[in-house]
Amino acid sequence: MGRSNFCDMQNLSVSVAVVPLDHRLYHFRLPFSGFKSAQLLLGGESFVALAEGLQNALCKLGGAPQQHRSDSLGSLSATSTPRPRRT
Repeated sequence: MGRSNFCDMQNLSVSVAVVPLDHRLYHFRLPFSGFKSAQLLLGGESFVALAEGLQNALCKLGGAPQQHRSDSLGSLSATSTPRPRRT
């Protein structure tokens, strides 16, 4: 069973040239084997970020688990809905 989530890194207060860096980590793990992979993401959670992070993690792993779960899927569907334009 593969598990993945996004980790908000705001509490680390990382800045570049005195500008706060808006970043997150995509974290993939296989709980029973201890395999872990993380990828830095600049910006927010998205399906593209999930797909890219998962693809890179599975490439490092050399295969794919039979099941994959993400606790971020609810927030992904909420953020991927187009916002109405203001007039």
